[in-house]
Amino acid sequence: MTDRNGAEGKKACCSPPAERAVDAMPSPAFPTEKRSPRAGSAEGMTRIAGGAFRMGDEGPDCWVADGEGPAREVTLSPYWMDRTCVTNAQFAEFVEDTGYVTEAERFGWSFVFFNQIPKARRKTARFATVLGLDWWARVEKADWRKPGGPGTNIRKKMDHPVVHVSWADAAA
Repeated sequence: MTDRNGAEGKKACCSPPAERAVDAMPSPAFPTEKRSPRAGSAEGMTRIAGGAFRMGDEGPDCWVADGEGPAREVTLSPYWMDRTCVTNAQFAEFVEDTGYVTEAERFGWSFVFFNQIPKARRKTARFATVLGLDWWARVEKADWRKPGGPGTNIRKKMDHPVVHVSWADAAA
């Protein structure tokens, strides 16, 4: 058996096996509309040159429902990107200023790397996992403030990158 990364007979660490036992669940279509930049400072940001590139895949491992296909030509206008990840402290400030509630908070759960779940909880609780991705566990009440679920917090990780933030959350 060859895994998605081409390794013969090995389990991939971070991707599902090449053969799929179930079809991908439908997900919302990815937005294609142009978004206008917001006014503000470009401090701490880098300007990325625009240009055309080929995005997507058409191979057997492509998940169309996740926006991986079909392969297509995409042209991006120049844009600005932060030089570093958004930290927990920065995201907390954004949430405090706007009252924003993340999708993980609204849904009431998020996927967590199994080893990030507190050991005591791993021993006593049962977690739903994604077929072929056993290291991802659905954890009730996991969100950016409680990255490993109940009993975890970010108090000593305010300078770490924020997690459990979806594409929609990042675009807010």
